[in-house]
Amino acid sequence: MSSIVYLNGAFTPLEQATISINDRGFQFADGVYEVIYFRNHHLIDSHYHFERLYRSCLEMALSCPAQKELESIGDDLIKKNGLSEGFIYLQLTRGVWPRIHQYPTEPIAPTVLMTVKPKQTPDDLNKFGVKVITTQDLRWKRCDIKSISLLPNIMAKEKAVHCGAKEAFLVDDKGYITEGSSTNAWIVNQNGHLQTRFLDQFILPGTLRRALIEHVIPSLGYSLKEEPFTVDQLEGAVEVFYTSTTQWVVPVIQVNDKIIGQGTPGPIAQALFNAYESRVNKLALL
Repeated sequence: MSSIVYLNGAFTPLEQATISINDRGFQFADGVYEVIYFRNHHLIDSHYHFERLYRSCLEMALSCPAQKELESIGDDLIKKNGLSEGFIYLQLTRGVWPRIHQYPTEPIAPTVLMTVKPKQTPDDLNKFGVKVITTQDLRWKRCDIKSISLLPNIMAKEKAVHCGAKEAFLVDDKGYITEGSSTNAWIVNQNGHLQTRFLDQFILPGTLRRALIEHVIPSLGYSLKEEPFTVDQLEGAVEVFYTSTTQWVVPVIQVNDKIIGQGTPGPIAQALFNAYESRVNKLALL
């Protein structure tokens, strides 16, 4: 975590940053967030993140500062913390108001928080692969909003950790995988097609997912099907992997008690990771 943070118009030491107990983010999880990767002070695919942020805010009728203002704050925050590579965490809540469930009856200023943290030393997940489990999707019906209300996600992640896994893939009432607790889920099916669930209200439109679909996958010539898949299809897939801003592309070598393929990272997941890394390298030099 950064030693200097931005909160409501001021840069301040982390230990001095405080919010009101009447902040609606604290009281109701009435807010949204984004995590943006940066390298060489360049925000990578930031337009995807801000597009998603403003969509989330629109769905919640939540006031949000302009993108240029937020980008300028982020740039200053990165410099003040002396970082060249890492992640910006941006959180907006509806602001401070007496504790009543309905939205405030008059305009109030949103709470704007921004922190940065360095990119940790890679643990080579993409080289060795990971285990995931499947568990029931207990979340609400607007998962397309990147809300700070993450209790079901946290519970799923904790279950995964308890089982010796890195991630939990969530299963809806019809037996289909929606996404991971903090990732998008993918397979390479028996026909050799990349497959991931289509965008709807039950999954978050991942920015890494979007970058792969719009740039990386076409450049590599792979075929893609945006269709949901079942647990059986997941466990019988040629390859399994998940994607996120913080981890990029992570091969899955075991799902529950089922070994995927040969129990080693597959070539398609590795190719996607390498191609995205090349994309980052180019963007970081702009």
